Amino acid sequence: MIQWSPEGFLFGLLTKYARSSFQHRAKVRLIRIFAQLLRQKTLVFEHTGRIQIDALDYIGWALLTQGSFEPRSITRAMRIMRNADGIFLDVGAHHGLYVVAVGAGTSCKIVAVEASASNFQRLCENVHRNPGICVSLVNCCATPSDTLVQLSQEPSGRSAWTRVDEAKDKGDAPFVAGLPLDRILKRLNVKSIRLLKIDVEGYEAQVFRGLSWESAFRPTYVLMECNPSEIEKRQFLLDLGYIAQTVDSTPLDDVKGYPEGNLLFVDKGTVGDH
Repeated sequence: MIQWSPEGFLFGLLTKYARSSFQHRAKVRLIRIFAQLLRQKTLVFEHTGRIQIDALDYIGWALLTQGSFEPRSITRAMRIMRNADGIFLDVGAHHGLYVVAVGAGTSCKIVAVEASASNFQRLCENVHRNPGICVSLVNCCATPSDTLVQLSQEPSGRSAWTRVDEAKDKGDAPFVAGLPLDRILKRLNVKSIRLLKIDVEGYEAQVFRGLSWESAFRPTYVLMECNPSEIEKRQFLLDLGYIAQTVDSTPLDDVKGYPEGNLLFVDKGTVGDH
């Protein structure tokens, strides 16, 4: 099981306290106070991958208190990318959790796309902490065509929920460049995609329309955030000839919920590969 370990004595003490089974009334408040006082909050994965967390943000809090976030999904992504050709394309890379884990665990080549300026800054900082990882960083929104979009303004602690706001007249909200994945991948001279991981808060179907699925860019695997009610984006991939399963390799007919809120789609021609 994936486990992120703290770096540094003081952060190690805080992490041990946060992950302990000892409970008392003010524990969460104390963890938050001490986390704000510590400047460096670095977690280490497999002795090589290093990520600086925002302990007050949703994913950072999970990493601090539980030692992992979506461990089964990340483990599956690593298995797919280990000793394999093709790139790992992370659309909605956020602060770089998958980028750092998969990059450190497999040494594969990665393209990371993140639309939010604040999330992208943290992503860059975390990539720079890992000079052995081969990553092309792209600060734009993946869209069906060349365009400008505006993003939602999420409250503190919810940066992972930043999404494309398709409502009109957003006032002074900044515009973000939108580019199709085809254009991004051609510019980066990508030859093939082994795994596409996508988490863009309901905008997945739009992102898919910017990719040529009958070209060399067709991913062998797609790891996507999904819940049972999100039919459109799931059906989009099924209609293209993918087989859907949970990250534990269970067929959808045998489950009611999706572990970690993710599904893995496998191109029919590679069933049984991983």
